[in-house]
Amino acid sequence: MTFSHDASDLDPAYAQSYSAVFGVYGSIALQRKHEDLRSFLATVEKIEPVPGRGTFFTLVLDTTGQATHSKFWERGTPISVELPDGQSLRMAVKTVEHEPRQASLCARLLSPPIPLHNISEVVVRQHPTEKGDLARLAPQLKNIPPVNDDNKAMKALATLSGAGTLPPLPPHEIDPNANRSVENFTLSDQQMRIIDTLSSNDFTALAIDCGPGTGKTTTLILSVLSRMQHIKTLSIMASMSNSAVTAAVARLQKLDKKKECRAVRLITAKNWMTIEHEHRTHIDFPIKWTECFLEVVSKANNGQRAVTQDIVSAAIYLIRARKISIKSLKRSDLRAAADGKPHMRLLPLFLRIYQPTLILGTCTSVRSMFSTPGMDTFATEVELLLMDEASQLPRFALIGMAHKFPKARPALLGDIRQLPPYQDQDMPPMLGQFAIGNILNDATAFERFPSLPLLQAHRCPSDITDMLSTMFYDNQLESAPSPPRNLTELANLRLPSRYSLLVCHHNFRFQNEGTTLVNEGEASKAVQYAMALHQLRTDASIAILCFYRGQAELVARRVKRYATVLSVDSAQGQEFDYVIILTTRTSGSITFIDDPRRVNVAISRTKRACLVLGQSNYMAGGTTWAKILRLLEPAQFVHRPITVDSHHRLTICVSRPRSPTADHRIYARPLRHRLTVCTLSSSAISIGLSRAAILTDHAERRFLDSGARETFWKDRTRPSTEERIKGGRNGHSRCDFLAVNCVLIICMLAAVTLPLS
Repeated sequence: MTFSHDASDLDPAYAQSYSAVFGVYGSIALQRKHEDLRSFLATVEKIEPVPGRGTFFTLVLDTTGQATHSKFWERGTPISVELPDGQSLRMAVKTVEHEPRQASLCARLLSPPIPLHNISEVVVRQHPTEKGDLARLAPQLKNIPPVNDDNKAMKALATLSGAGTLPPLPPHEIDPNANRSVENFTLSDQQMRIIDTLSSNDFTALAIDCGPGTGKTTTLILSVLSRMQHIKTLSIMASMSNSAVTAAVARLQKLDKKKECRAVRLITAKNWMTIEHEHRTHIDFPIKWTECFLEVVSKANNGQRAVTQDIVSAAIYLIRARKISIKSLKRSDLRAAADGKPHMRLLPLFLRIYQPTLILGTCTSVRSMFSTPGMDTFATEVELLLMDEASQLPRFALIGMAHKFPKARPALLGDIRQLPPYQDQDMPPMLGQFAIGNILNDATAFERFPSLPLLQAHRCPSDITDMLSTMFYDNQLESAPSPPRNLTELANLRLPSRYSLLVCHHNFRFQNEGTTLVNEGEASKAVQYAMALHQLRTDASIAILCFYRGQAELVARRVKRYATVLSVDSAQGQEFDYVIILTTRTSGSITFIDDPRRVNVAISRTKRACLVLGQSNYMAGGTTWAKILRLLEPAQFVHRPITVDSHHRLTICVSRPRSPTADHRIYARPLRHRLTVCTLSSSAISIGLSRAAILTDHAERRFLDSGARETFWKDRTRPSTEERIKGGRNGHSRCDFLAVNCVLIICMLAAVTLPLS
């Protein structure tokens, strides 16, 4: 399709659009490799309604004679399930488990629920994304707005491509008498500066450097609420993901208590039916237009004023949607007119009647719905374009938004220290740069846009914020003052309760599964932690974040009710009370899990506590994780094994013994002490361990005879003492007499080394 257009135009804006279009079509072509469009006979194994999350189907696909692969059924893949009576249900794949001659899918129902009785076999096929829908993401090649001082967005777009730099912001002084109290915290100077800047028209474009949990969404909403008091024009807040849009709507509802902001979230009725329930809001367009039209028509129907064409058209749309009937209309003139055709399309009619001050939505939804005939007038009224999560914003999306809203002032908000926009690994680098790129980095790297910082964190605990500041933000990320914390839920799990970041050591082996990795032992431990946290805090949000897609699918098959399972890459922009990070790999290349941007995303998602599961010695072999581990205190390492360094010094991590009446759920030592025995040969260590094992095994048998540990050892394999001390697969002792055992070991080691010296 690209080559059907004349590429002889030398206009820079045209060349920019043309190259982005070429990249978008390349992305469309690469999507074919992830599809399997054949039909599969499937058995319905289980239908499970989960309150608050939806209805889940377990479908077993018969792959005899038509083998498939789990990579074709990734999380989120839309599928169509045809019932024996001919009805079709829309679902989205949550997990997949490939077995010989069959594949087991767990899918979430997206269609309205219907009675399902005695249905055992269905036909499953993937529902491919329409290529035309994807092609509409590409920038336009005709009628490109000119680059001039009136078209602020086009001027900003030219600047991103190297056309100089934008003028700096004017000097600004913060009003000392301004109200800074919002909800349960006080706005910082940085937030006040951003709000004042966005409330004016004294800038062409703006980049806002946001750290994690710095109140970015709150700042954006307050900026819109402040701006509408001075400037009566339309503002748009767009993002690449529905989760970011949903978070903005929730924040707006919380901050705009007087309901002064007339807002609507643009989304088509078709997409609204397919998105997950937690991403639906009360101001979604399919809901809002009916509420607005019902109010207008009801008022006209009960009044005496003349009926306008807008009211008649609103009544016609309500009748077509079966929200009202012609017989329900009292006025004869309204009944007679409502039998005709509307004089305007639905969306422009709604905007004309409702007159919103803020429009929210994904970039795709906003741009496609503003392409409706009759929307050009409203597009020229947009003066502020807030691009949330701009670090994930591809180049083609910003170009398309600038073409659609040329007079708007774009403000890019994001974190350049976190992950850039997703790009298929098979995409040629130059083609990817044309279509995807890194817009936020281009805007800030060479100071092309004036920039404002937003680096006072409110979300993450202070100890995590301080660590992130040291690691990734050149000590510029500030933590809001907070009292000392004691996380009782961690104490109930027998974990150190004074720290928000813990590294839980393990030696579980990982396995290759196609092009990804899985770790069964690590997954089981993560599920146990998540289940225990949910039992302690049923209202808390819990996330299990995995570096590898295979591990995420493995954990997701075991968790449906009490935790959200995501890859680290897909978690960017979201937040949770508790985060459990799975590193999965325990040997080999550490490059992927050691990426500083990926590590930053993973750790910064938490609001209360973060548990990192991994092989600590392997993690210390990287660069990013090694620096993080050096910043932690010894008590923040859980289950860490013995290590022998290059000077033959033996380090033993000893845990304070538990009370016999302590909680027997998942636990770890609240305190750890390090004891060092210097200058020991490896043979002396081995002999000492053997002799100590004999003594401690006798003591352990006497202890276990009392039955005090039957609860804990149930369903577990008890390792030998030597395995526990060496820190093998089960390298952590759970007996109350562990401290005594370690003292015995040290004494035996000293006794062995005396005759050897």
